[in-house]
Amino acid sequence: MFAIKEVGLIFGIIKYPVIIAIFERIGKSMKKKLIFISFLIFIISIYSNSGIIIEVHIADNVQQTITTESSLFYIQSGDLIESIETNTILVKSSNRVISINDKEYGEIVYVYAENNLSLNNNSYLGEFKLLLTQNNQVRVINRLNLEDYVAGVIVAEIGGNAPVEALKAQAVATRTISVRHIRNGRHRADGYDLCSNTHCQVYRGLTGQTPLSLQTVHDTASMILLSEIQTPSIWSGDIETVVELMSENTEAIEAVYSSHCGGISENSGDLWVTQHSYLSSKIDNYCIHIDLMPSWSRRHINWERDFTIQELENMFSIRNISEISINVINSSMRIEEVLIKSSSNDVLITGQYELRNRFDLPSSLFFIQREGEKVKFIGNGHGHGVGMCQIGSIVRALQGHDFKDILSFYYEGVNIGVLKTD
Repeated sequence: MFAIKEVGLIFGIIKYPVIIAIFERIGKSMKKKLIFISFLIFIISIYSNSGIIIEVHIADNVQQTITTESSLFYIQSGDLIESIETNTILVKSSNRVISINDKEYGEIVYVYAENNLSLNNNSYLGEFKLLLTQNNQVRVINRLNLEDYVAGVIVAEIGGNAPVEALKAQAVATRTISVRHIRNGRHRADGYDLCSNTHCQVYRGLTGQTPLSLQTVHDTASMILLSEIQTPSIWSGDIETVVELMSENTEAIEAVYSSHCGGISENSGDLWVTQHSYLSSKIDNYCIHIDLMPSWSRRHINWERDFTIQELENMFSIRNISEISINVINSSMRIEEVLIKSSSNDVLITGQYELRNRFDLPSSLFFIQREGEKVKFIGNGHGHGVGMCQIGSIVRALQGHDFKDILSFYYEGVNIGVLKTD
């Protein structure tokens, strides 16, 4: 996998790996030479200021239709480099190799275009790496600059028109957790760095990007949050005087975030295995201040999920429910266990994720109220509640907090460092 050469947290890119390989592939005919020269110029334009290149999985399907606004694709497969004069290509599996417009290539194919590549109504910077999965589907991996990836994530996760300081905080958190996932090999066994859904972070390429979101990524370029390994560190407070903390004793933090913490964040150790000091539960009054919250976010306050007793009995295949009660509440007031008693058998639902999935709840910060034949789940928040609260960060930005203040509140006791790209 072409991605990152790593020493601790000092990252460097292997410059122009495609170009180096291609110098030995110049064809004998003039046509092939012209294709090569055009291709070489184009690749240089992609990678000349690329920094850190990452690979992001975006789709698996039996066939893929890729388009571009230009009328020319470049295709690289092994020693073969050629151009196709079209703005649409159909990619599918054929005899255990990749075929494009019914011509067979190889097991791994790279696709480039002079304009952005589009797939499934989303446009992407960089290039596509195509390969076959074990079940004979075509896998599309987007290879692009880390900063371009961050720009694609923040608009999907917090919105391209969020307040500028909230966007900056999101950009730093997004970049940080991306670096941590890559360093820890989150998808190394799958053949790429990151996925494009909530397991890593939601990524839809150029969709939703705005001049404001792009500017905030530029303004925070290479900044990540760091903590000392096994040693508490101190928030520096001033970006301009931050020392580049790139030693073996530092690591990118687990800069997780959720949509709305409901007024109190969750301890990472209560939800997952590891308790990080910078991911401890704390009261967040900003995200529940109705007068300050954007109108669209108020649906996360005092939400309800209603069920009839009959619906619950059908859901769990039981009869005659006599009681539904909360058994375990943790220190952040989130529910860990619910017991349903019935004449047929008792049902115990354990774990925050299981509770949210079984009852389709926005969060695990709720209480239960029974009214005759109806059961109400009434709660606050949306998401797991660990780390940065995105609604809280938006309200703080609207109230004049800068991104350093926002990050230092949600990730207490960490430093800002700068990625090295050479």
